[in-house]
Amino acid sequence: MLSRIGDYEYYETPDNQDVYYVNLHRQAGFFITGDKTIINGSRYYSYYDGAEGFAISNQNVLNNISDSDLENAVYVGDTIISICKWFVTYGHFMDEAFNLCDFQNKLSHISTKVLLDYHTDNLLITNYPVYSNYKTIDDILFDGTGVNAYSYGMNILKMKKLYLVKHAITDPMFHAFPEYSRNKILSKIITLRNTRMKLIFNPETRLFITRNTAKHMHRNLDNETQIEEYLHINQYIAVNPEQISFEKFIGFLYKANRIAMTWGGALTNMCYCSPNTHIIILKSKSYEHENLRLFETIIRTYKLNVSVVSHKNNTIEIPFLI
Repeated sequence: MLSRIGDYEYYETPDNQDVYYVNLHRQAGFFITGDKTIINGSRYYSYYDGAEGFAISNQNVLNNISDSDLENAVYVGDTIISICKWFVTYGHFMDEAFNLCDFQNKLSHISTKVLLDYHTDNLLITNYPVYSNYKTIDDILFDGTGVNAYSYGMNILKMKKLYLVKHAITDPMFHAFPEYSRNKILSKIITLRNTRMKLIFNPETRLFITRNTAKHMHRNLDNETQIEEYLHINQYIAVNPEQISFEKFIGFLYKANRIAMTWGGALTNMCYCSPNTHIIILKSKSYEHENLRLFETIIRTYKLNVSVVSHKNNTIEIPFLI
């Protein structure tokens, strides 16, 4: 049975019933009870497969969990908060972490720890790079107390109680990026920027957010070099978030007046922009099935002015609106 607090629905396990987490190292990423019953809602596809279908699709994982694995599970805390897990990509990670931070704040009368599961090497997940930003976001949002299940290898994790946040694509907090979490990051970053960095901006600072070529999908536009040259001529500064520190990148976003970026997980970074920032989104063929509605909450919450330039044969025609 689901309970509600604010815009969050969540499942709370019964008292005095141990709960276990089976992490990505076991090709899982879900919670189970002591009798190896999967807690439905642990992964996004359980919403489509249903409890029975979800269990069937993970039967091999369950069969490989021995009684000894449960007996030797690593205890990570009395009361754990987690959320339905989607993909390991940056946008989904940030979405889940932001919601967990906000949800934990709403349960501040209870002593809890947050459990995430993100890769810190490419031994298991080879087609998606490791980003140090994940750990930085984790540390800032959860004050260094977050539990990253991935770091425990093949070990099963154990807890006494679980609050599991529902996070289907139709839920109001999906890709909402709540202000409480955003402001917690900004307050830390702005302090760091003021004490450690000397970023020089003028009132008309323009950014182009670039990115590396993706291994997990063909997301890049075919004429990105020409796009960058065109924007450079029009006084845009190129910034690749994969090649600079998280603190510096957020500092750039917060101060920029106009930003051009390509469609994808990077759009979640719009939450760090100041109100009235004008954002031009360049949409490649790989994302043509996606709709801007996915980001409507973030655009409305942070009062952004957004326009989209769609591809033609996976290229952006130059010149385009800047």
